Amino acid sequence: MLRVATDIGGTFTGLVFVTPDGEVVSGKSHTTPAQFEQGVMDVIAAAHKPSDFVSFVHGTTIVINAITERKGAKVGCSPVRGSATCWNRRGNRPDFIQPGVRKPKPLVPRTCAAR
Repeated sequence: MLRVATDIGGTFTGLVFVTPDGEVVSGKSHTTPAQFEQGVMDVIAAAHKPSDFVSFVHGTTIVINAITERKGAKVGCSPVRGSATCWNRRGNRPDFIQPGVRKPKPLVPRTCAAR
């Protein structure tokens, strides 16, 4: 019985599993942007039989990449009155009190907010 994890990345879809005796095994296949699930199925087929899985965990870095690269669909925001949830931009800024530090652009422009 195998504990399996996969991750869809921008170029490769990776898989790692731990055998019952503790050996860590990894594999990868090409990410298939038109059908992300196909890359997952490809890497599983290359690695082992799904019937041997005791657990399966799936993650993706493509969403993180899309956010950090500001690519993807245009989105809107419908905040509660008085909220600035879409625009607070409180990320990890080690120099936030230094003069001249510029905040990043909001992920959702104010023009895309419901009024």
